Amino acid sequence: MNKTMKTLLVGGLIGLTGCATMKSENVDIMITPSSEVLISNVSVHKHGEEVHVTGTLRPTSATTSRTGHVDIEFLNADGTVIKTVQAVPNVALFMRNSRQPKSFSVKGEVDGLAEVRLVHHPDTMNECEL
Repeated sequence: MNKTMKTLLVGGLIGLTGCATMKSENVDIMITPSSEVLISNVSVHKHGEEVHVTGTLRPTSATTSRTGHVDIEFLNADGTVIKTVQAVPNVALFMRNSRQPKSFSVKGEVDGLAEVRLVHHPDTMNECEL
């Protein structure tokens, strides 16, 4: 199965269920998209205590223009939140003719990591209620 088909399949499952769970380098990944944007191609790379999380954003409809932001929570094996960070995408708006992938990336030091939760918010960080 090629990468496009896998992305479409995962996107369809996320759209139907509202969230998705994946695994990357012995770390569980839980994704909760918003009604406007899907989070896909998420990867988590651990190098000792340093963790690097990357992913891409895709609008669910042609009328979605703002990319918003992604809240990322790092949890230990007990489910306790160790650290929370907010990721700002590399662009603020979805442009139809742009071929640039809408991606996000964060790095940080986290000890005892077992799970990463990603939640998309359509608002910018300044407007977010969290």
